Amino acid sequence: MISNRKNIKRFLFWIRLWKIYGFLPKHLKKHSIFFFGIIVIISILDLIGLALFIPILLLLLEDNYIENHSSLLNIFETLNFESQNSFTVFLLGIIFSLVLIKNILSVILTRKQTLFALIIQTDISAIVLNKYFNKNLLELKNKNSNRTVWEINSLPSQFTRSLLLPLGTFLNELMVAIIIGIGIFIYDSRMMVLLLGSIVPVTFLFYRFTKRKVQKLQQRQSLLTPALNAHVQESIFGITDVILTNTKEYYRKKYQKLLTENKFLSTALITYMSVPAKIIEVAVISAITLLIIAGLYLDIDKKETLTFLGVFALAAYRLIPSFNKITVSILSFKSYQYTLNILSRVLKDSSVSDDSKQVNQDQILFEKEIKINNLHFEYLKGKPIITNLNFEIRKGETIGIIGKSGSGKSTLMNILLGLLDNYKGDLIIDNKKINKENISNWHKKIGYVQQNIFLLDGSIKQNIAFGIEHNKINDTKVNECIKAANLTDLIKELPLGLETRVGELGNLISGGQKQRIGIARALYSDAEILFFDEATSALDIDTEAQITETFNLLSNSNKQLTMIVIAHRYSTLENCDRIIELENGIIKSVKKYSDLVE
Repeated sequence: MISNRKNIKRFLFWIRLWKIYGFLPKHLKKHSIFFFGIIVIISILDLIGLALFIPILLLLLEDNYIENHSSLLNIFETLNFESQNSFTVFLLGIIFSLVLIKNILSVILTRKQTLFALIIQTDISAIVLNKYFNKNLLELKNKNSNRTVWEINSLPSQFTRSLLLPLGTFLNELMVAIIIGIGIFIYDSRMMVLLLGSIVPVTFLFYRFTKRKVQKLQQRQSLLTPALNAHVQESIFGITDVILTNTKEYYRKKYQKLLTENKFLSTALITYMSVPAKIIEVAVISAITLLIIAGLYLDIDKKETLTFLGVFALAAYRLIPSFNKITVSILSFKSYQYTLNILSRVLKDSSVSDDSKQVNQDQILFEKEIKINNLHFEYLKGKPIITNLNFEIRKGETIGIIGKSGSGKSTLMNILLGLLDNYKGDLIIDNKKINKENISNWHKKIGYVQQNIFLLDGSIKQNIAFGIEHNKINDTKVNECIKAANLTDLIKELPLGLETRVGELGNLISGGQKQRIGIARALYSDAEILFFDEATSALDIDTEAQITETFNLLSNSNKQLTMIVIAHRYSTLENCDRIIELENGIIKSVKKYSDLVE
């Protein structure tokens, strides 16, 4: 029963590995044939080089060796060698040339394999990132951000470096060992038996006893990396609280504890990985020692013993590194098998949206109205946040949305933004239903200003022209957006103007300035609909009044611009055409601002 389970696990493992292979571009798959060809050539050159050492040994041990072997004598006479010494030098030259060519090919193979593996790493990393881009907001919020970063960045790296590259090394060295082994067996089967008898048992025993230990160590280390990153992130981003609560020592000690554990794990892993070469070397030396002792005490021809010993030593010299690499590769391969399991789960639905195709397939036009029909949404089954919501927003209107916490305001906003898709009902733009095929085109119509504006650690210009290469930014358009967002006076006061850096998450500028930059960013994208989600709730009264003035200017200056504003403070909604009040996920009332004030 246990054996069957193991076989099933192995079978599933190879299916998952083949599935990962299926994600690769065709030109990368073709490289495998090239790699296989070079491996075969290297193995054959190794075998020829080893084979040529046999006549050299015999030439050194026997003065008339050439005369007694017709094949060597024919070469000797054809090439007009003057002496056995010169012929020996010639053979040494061939061996040197073969070794040189073989090592040049090995370097080329190593470079190509490494590049191939790193290309796979970057491709997988990009696919995983794209998958997260295509997830809805609820899925992303339910996942730990450090875990997400690890899956995008570190997991593909671990997969390629600790699983794919060792797999390549395993295949390379296995091919070399098999070809050399066949050659040695043909030459002298006793030597092959002795080699296998001295190397295989100790290698197998080491692997058997250390496999699970190494696997556990590497899996623990893989969990420790995200924990270290998370701890650093919490310490740095929460530095104010750390200082004011006087908990610096707690965070320092916790970090030191994690580092210490990582240190011991790394030490143990490096030690385990270095052991195979040592024990294989001891085993081979033991075999050579036994051969010499046998030659001394048994009635065996010394020349035959020396020849056998010399060839055995050469074969062992070449096979020891191969067996060592095979053992280490298998250990790494087995230990990091979990990366394949996680990747196969992450990439289970690997469809990647193509925005350019979506534009051509299902263009979104907004000339009349947005309709919300029978909208229903629940995070937990049986506990609806929004229930059968119906209303319309006409083009050019400014709509306010109010309600107590938990009334469904933010959920409604996220559905309108297309960040949540697991709702019932319809979101319709000019009689066209929003769905997965046209959501990217809908996003091109909208701009979003939230309470906590995300700002890059870059210049004001880079944050307005968000996600655009610096040399492709339209300065005229930036200036128009600055004017519309009421940022002109601020820019004039700054010594570096638009090139002023805002700091990480905008920590070098005020809250009101962040909001204006957010508004300018929304306008730069040619948004036809602006969404404001509690955009002024974290601001003081005076700053809120300034941002509200900016809302009003936008609404009055562009009658084609539609605005949807969620707010706690009613003063922000002064210029709204209608104000929708939500309560428990349904529309309680629709008011004018004057009714709201009363």
